[in-house]
Amino acid sequence: MTTFADALAASPDLFARLLPTVYFNKHLALTPPLRPSSLHRALTGFRTARIHIGALQSCAGSAVVRIGHSVVACGITPYLVSTDTDVAACGTLFTNVDVAGRRDGMPLAEYVALSRWLFTTANGVGLYEPTDLRVLNPIDGSETGLAFALQAQIQVFAPTAPSQPPQDVVWACLISALASTMIPRLALAPEDDINFITAATAKFSHVGATKLQLQYDIENLPWCVNFGIAHPSGLVLADLDGRVEEVSVDGHIMIIACAPSANDMQDEPKLVAMELSTGLTDITRAQIQQCISLTQKRAYELSAILKTQLQR
Repeated sequence: MTTFADALAASPDLFARLLPTVYFNKHLALTPPLRPSSLHRALTGFRTARIHIGALQSCAGSAVVRIGHSVVACGITPYLVSTDTDVAACGTLFTNVDVAGRRDGMPLAEYVALSRWLFTTANGVGLYEPTDLRVLNPIDGSETGLAFALQAQIQVFAPTAPSQPPQDVVWACLISALASTMIPRLALAPEDDINFITAATAKFSHVGATKLQLQYDIENLPWCVNFGIAHPSGLVLADLDGRVEEVSVDGHIMIIACAPSANDMQDEPKLVAMELSTGLTDITRAQIQQCISLTQKRAYELSAILKTQLQR
């Protein structure tokens, strides 16, 4: 007669679904410890990352990022607002994250929360100077009373449960799309009067479009990395992947940081943002320092991948 234990032993997938924390701890108890999402990836190792820019021709900037099995696409669209009546929107980056192909029902709460976090963080860290998106008269450089706002539409193609949006992959895709964004140029016909041009009547041309100037060099862009702290071992897991790891770690650390200069990898990365959540045990300073060091290496790697794409 087959027992419940026999069934679990015969089906690791069933074991992981029914008892994820037990399954997780069994792997970490091995010598050396193994992570359940990938037996070939070290606890502090990262998934393979691929970045492709310019995939969406109808957008001013776009990117598709694949990290592990998570795929995210982002398109950046500029639209006109008035500097008189829409002051808060001028130069602002608006974000919307959703599951690709999902058309029915209300947006998932977790993705709404991610959209809000992305909006707050992206605008808060100063990825670009909002005043750079003012529309100037191409003839004399004077103000036109118009400015661009940017809309980032992000679609997640994730094999995991939709309730677990890949925060780090979404951030990487947004950064990559912004790095490739071109701002169109105001086109004036001889009969146009600049004093009467509005957001509804203005015409733009992609000929002579200018690149969005980011506040960070391509080699030093801010990247997001997620970590988990296992209980009671205190082991640090980098780049969490899958439901088992997400629900089984005791503490979470999210770091957004810039890569160091290529000449000195020992430089401390510039920390842009950090979020901590603890469980049964406190997160120690040593664990935070380890995560910062790993973030430095990951940011350098992702910046190098993006730079290669932009040079093509």
